[in-house]
Amino acid sequence: MFLFPTRERYRAIDDNYKLALVRLVFSFGTSAVGTVWSLYMHAIGFSDSTVGYITGGAVFLSLVLTLASTPILEFFQARRLLIFSLLLYTVSYVLAGLSTSKVLFVLVAVGTAIAVAIRTESFAILFRDTTSREKLSQREGLMYALVNLGWLVTPVFAGFLLARYGFPVVFFLSAAMFFVSMLMLVFSDMLRARKTFSSIDTDPFVSIKTYLARREMWYPYAVKFGLNAASGFVLVYLPIFLVERGASPAYIGAMISIMAAVHVLFDFKIGKIARPQQFKSFFVFGFVSSAVLLVWASFIQNPDVLLAVVPLAGVATLFVEPLQDTFFFSLIEKSEDEERLYPVYSTAAQLGGFVAKVLAATVLLFASEQFAYIAIALVLFAIAGIVARMRTQEVLVPAAVR
Repeated sequence: MFLFPTRERYRAIDDNYKLALVRLVFSFGTSAVGTVWSLYMHAIGFSDSTVGYITGGAVFLSLVLTLASTPILEFFQARRLLIFSLLLYTVSYVLAGLSTSKVLFVLVAVGTAIAVAIRTESFAILFRDTTSREKLSQREGLMYALVNLGWLVTPVFAGFLLARYGFPVVFFLSAAMFFVSMLMLVFSDMLRARKTFSSIDTDPFVSIKTYLARREMWYPYAVKFGLNAASGFVLVYLPIFLVERGASPAYIGAMISIMAAVHVLFDFKIGKIARPQQFKSFFVFGFVSSAVLLVWASFIQNPDVLLAVVPLAGVATLFVEPLQDTFFFSLIEKSEDEERLYPVYSTAAQLGGFVAKVLAATVLLFASEQFAYIAIALVLFAIAGIVARMRTQEVLVPAAVR
């Protein structure tokens, strides 16, 4: 009843809440695939290192597309691009469910990389445009809580479906969720008005130079990079390491759900109570805690103990995830700058995922998985050190004058 209200009631819902509902529905799809993605690659014959290199390559493609997305966002408009990305997800996962061909899977990885780049940019811009700066932190917290609700419910179900029926059913379920979320956008009247710009940027390097020239913008980039490095490693390699030690896919799904449960319960509260002057301490604590947990996990050999320890990472990232985009948008002066600077900022997600996957894959070529944990932990310690150097006036002064 809540997800499918009458047409009149649905139209009466604030556009920002509609987007949060759309994000909730396709989070069911992303969490289902995220639970089985690396396990599927492992099952069709890719080695642990190859899994990292292929997923890292897909992330790198997404990064390149993101850098070139500014003129695309300005010309085609974010709403249309979001609809297209959801359709591309749908087609890609249907194809993944129909075949176990390695070649087809690489094509699916390319398709989803394109979808990720388009969806990330367009959704974030739409979400920011439908709420006020004063409410953004609270709305971001609510939205991430809904996203993690998807990650709470779906991984357990996906693990059960995988254990009982195999990979195709999970891929088809994911495709259905993306298709439903696309229909929610197609048949809504939100954000149909065309946004105008004084000019359309065609050179992505202009946006990069503009972003790098503003020293305060380096810190939200580092925060997003670190968060995605941590989550990229956990979602790609932890399931493989656990399966190789005899853990059931159903238990792995439960582990991911428990991590998400922490965010469901507290993301909204963190987003509501956190103030700009607290961002630095929150981020440093989150990254240091995550790094310490990875070092601890590197010494654990028992899969049952590891299954119990890993969900604590959900507590650590709780102090980073719901604040990351709010931190960025608090430093943006003009609405027009969103389309120009957000694509540069969001490459931190792809770059963080790329570094985590390729770094871990390279370490596994020469050493045991214990050193893969430690390598990612060192990256997170480095990010904590960068953020710790942030001076309060570099963030609060730009935010205040805007």
